Amino acid sequence: MQIVLAIINAALLWAVWYFLGRGSIYAKLIKELREALEVIGAQETMIQAYKMKYNTEETEQENGEQD
Repeated sequence: MQIVLAIINAALLWAVWYFLGRGSIYAKLIKELREALEVIGAQETMIQAYKMKYNTEETEQENGEQD
């Protein structure tokens, strides 16, 4: 009987260790994903600003040439 209880105890201990480990890995991945999304958002904003600046300069040059 004690052997069976020891095996059950070991299995439950392994299961708790396994799921806590997976949970911590998922939490770390979610945190890194959120940070990456913030960086991507900032990059998108900078790209849009450069595109607007380039388009404005290009339009000004075209308007200058037409005058």
